[in-house]
Amino acid sequence: MAAAATRGRKAAMEDRHVLVALDPSRGVSQAQGAVGLQQQVSVGGVFDGHAGYATAAYAAQHIPHLLHEALSGRPNRAQGGPRVPGRGLLNPCSALAASFTWFDRWWADARCDPSLTEHGWDDSGSTAVVGLVSGQHLIVANAGDSIALLARGGSGQRLSVEHRLDNAAEAERVLEAGGRLVAFKPGAVPRVMGTSNQTRFKGSMVTRSLGDFAFKHPQALLSAEPHVTQQELAPSDRLVVLTSDGVTDVLPDDDMLGVAMRALEQTQNCTNSGSALAKAAAMAIMTAAMEAGSHDNITVVTMLLDWGGEYATD
Repeated sequence: MAAAATRGRKAAMEDRHVLVALDPSRGVSQAQGAVGLQQQVSVGGVFDGHAGYATAAYAAQHIPHLLHEALSGRPNRAQGGPRVPGRGLLNPCSALAASFTWFDRWWADARCDPSLTEHGWDDSGSTAVVGLVSGQHLIVANAGDSIALLARGGSGQRLSVEHRLDNAAEAERVLEAGGRLVAFKPGAVPRVMGTSNQTRFKGSMVTRSLGDFAFKHPQALLSAEPHVTQQELAPSDRLVVLTSDGVTDVLPDDDMLGVAMRALEQTQNCTNSGSALAKAAAMAIMTAAMEAGSHDNITVVTMLLDWGGEYATD
């Protein structure tokens, strides 16, 4: 597992990412090497912040601990952080889905804590895409327009859904919640606006996110509930890629995977380190997005799947 991230051509870096392993006895630890399918639970995530970085930063910090608590039944050791409500273990699919909404409920109050936020108030938001590998199962949850892509055989398979207003089901949900769809120029994808001045002037490009409480109260126009999909992995599955829209705005899925797979092949001539190979794939995608003209923050997480100890552990 590895990540590559850059501020790119934006004035500030608002993306965050996470690469961790969850172990019932050791808790949350930094992930190293490729993803061993019969070992601990591996988690990668990309959080694309907007209107600030705080929501993305705290989500990256706390969601892994919520997952560990839900999967193991052991208390969350992150002091002052969100807790799993009630007791009892959840399966990985349910735990990952619930971790988004648990975090969002906690952050609704915590964002007003002067000890946690720069000005004692935070109105930022963040998209989120998190991939969890448990045994030979891959579970992906996403809210917003950050994406998950699985390299399956010779092609790519999207495992996420883009929550934007060009998604008809999302547009209908926003309208039913009392929102307005406003296009600021002809042909542009509409943005979410409220019926009063409680929403930020430029509206929201995404229809689901963490944070963004100006769009959740008093009207619940945006939702933190993620789209969740589960896949049984096969030996032809080699790589999981998670990215912010700084990549997908300029690179089609096939181009992205082509760049990553070429980087893997070239790097394998020099090393069989799982970390080095995953890093090469992530860096290649990031570089290709920059060269394609991305004007956004760029974050790429790559999860290299190891089916039989093929890759060295660092």
